[in-house]
Amino acid sequence: MKTSIKTFLNITLLGIVFALAFVSCKKDSQTKQPDVVLPSVTNVQPKNPMPGDVVTITGTGFGAAATDVKVTIGTQNITITSVTDTEIKFTLPAGITAGDIAVAIKNVIANNIDPQKATITPQPAPVPVATITALNPTSGKVADVVTITGTNFSTTITDNVVKFNGVTATMTAGHSNNFNG
Repeated sequence: MKTSIKTFLNITLLGIVFALAFVSCKKDSQTKQPDVVLPSVTNVQPKNPMPGDVVTITGTGFGAAATDVKVTIGTQNITITSVTDTEIKFTLPAGITAGDIAVAIKNVIANNIDPQKATITPQPAPVPVATITALNPTSGKVADVVTITGTNFSTTITDNVVKFNGVTATMTAGHSNNFNG
């Protein structure tokens, strides 16, 4: 009988140990897992920027560290200038071609819910218009050398075309701000 009481006590003790182990491993219903916020793109402006323009991507879940953000236009990586949880900014580099913007935060691809889509179509940089500020001399005869001073002239002499009364002048020297013809 002593053996059966001993066995009963051992089995009961073993059962209590298993029950305690099971209860202690049970998930605590009071512990709430944090909600995962997936990044989303809601707008990109401007859609048709020129090189040097600042482009703003708005949305949610971007974080605050530029090192966690990757933006591409097509297959071209873009350098981020600033980031907040709701805004990413970058300056459109020269030579970029049109393409869809993709945003990834810590390698999680952002959902694009921009109704106009997140496509960028870069516009060419404007060509500066040449402006004449002075002629020296202001009058003369055929074969006189005339110096034209101004801004935005081409440094390639043959790109500058000057006509006097419809006749193309021969260019002899040139700079970005003056040339002789």
